Amino acid sequence: MKIEINKKYCNEKGYFYLPAVWREEFSLQSGQAVQFLVDGENIMISKNQNKPKKRIIGKRGMLTIPHHIRMKLNHKLYRIFILQMEEKILLTPIL
Repeated sequence: MKIEINKKYCNEKGYFYLPAVWREEFSLQSGQAVQFLVDGENIMISKNQNKPKKRIIGKRGMLTIPHHIRMKLNHKLYRIFILQMEEKILLTPIL
């Protein structure tokens, strides 16, 4: 199930907060690593699978998109979707 949440990611800032309800649902905690996968202009965030391009979840669920990924993106605003069955977060550009 793909759920759009009521928040947006601004690529200029480089960070966003994972909502507490989804952190709890996916068993994500501060200090845990997550992985970033880029497919064109889409960014997929999932639990760390010991692969490169990972980041640590900060206080209150703050996540920073790696700088080298942000520099490749052409869009400024992204919708945030929750892929509930896969336990992933998807960022897609607002065209």
